[in-house]
Amino acid sequence: MNEQLPPGALDAWAEALRERFGLGPDDIPIPLSLALASDVAVGVARPAAPLSAFVARLVACNVIHVRTPHRAGR
Repeated sequence: MNEQLPPGALDAWAEALRERFGLGPDDIPIPLSLALASDVAVGVARPAAPLSAFVARLVACNVIHVRTPHRAGR
């Protein structure tokens, strides 16, 4: 199945996710996420794309957490 979506098709879904989880406008980088998934699907294997996207987000969150130390009392 080769389903073609218009360029803005994910915008409504991303907006629903932002609202549901209290995310900001830059928290869901659609073009970067799709590029990562495409690169992994072509270069590694299609089933590896969602897993790689998940792991990339975990790594990004860990980097942000390490760079932003918790301050007691805030």
